Amino acid sequence: MKNKKKYFLIILSILLIFLYLSLNKKNNHNYKTDLIENRDNLLSFSRDNLDSKIKNNTNELEINNSIYEFSKEKIAIIKMIKNLKDKYTYINFEKEFKDSFFSMYYSGNQRKIVNIIQEILLDKENAIKIAGDNQAYARVFAIKALKELAIIGNQEPLIDTINKITRNFDEKKLINKGEEADIYDLVSSFISIQNSEELEKNLGFYLTNIGFKGSLKNKELKDIFDQSVFFSLKSKFGREKTTAIMSKYFSDT
Repeated sequence: MKNKKKYFLIILSILLIFLYLSLNKKNNHNYKTDLIENRDNLLSFSRDNLDSKIKNNTNELEINNSIYEFSKEKIAIIKMIKNLKDKYTYINFEKEFKDSFFSMYYSGNQRKIVNIIQEILLDKENAIKIAGDNQAYARVFAIKALKELAIIGNQEPLIDTINKITRNFDEKKLINKGEEADIYDLVSSFISIQNSEELEKNLGFYLTNIGFKGSLKNKELKDIFDQSVFFSLKSKFGREKTTAIMSKYFSDT
């Protein structure tokens, strides 16, 4: 009897151990399965979230680049144009403009800066893209910037711009008031920084340098040159001497 009881307890113990192991294995399998599924879901969410962020950021960058072309030089010029609009009438504006411009010029890509400045004057659509409703101030900025470069000895951007505008305007039937002001101020800027003695001796050389030639067809353009050169020289030589100097090149002066 005792042996039967002993055997029964042994068998019962074995069955309990087997049952425990079976249940534990099943629970452990479920735990691992859940963990793997959760991990896969988490990774899938992370990938989808990352892809979405990359796509959104890429689209945003594409929009910014296509509309604004955000180079640091262009951003700096846009800021300077706004500053010019806000402070144009200030007493110390000229010095502040000069300091700000050369700080930007020497810290950036100088060729790119010159290209942006010229585009403002040569391409109205570009001026609007850069400055919007402030394009008139953008043109004032561009002319002042070219003059500042010429004063320190880099006259080529100013000369090149006048030549290009002269060729463009010579083909036009009508020159509007804004364009007239641009060419007048550019020519005046060029003449005003030249050596007085050299101008007196050889004005023709300087006029040819900026595209004023006998072959110009547009009388209105010739008149703008006439007025701009005359008043620039008058401030150096006075009316009588200026008239004498210009008589060789402008028949109606």
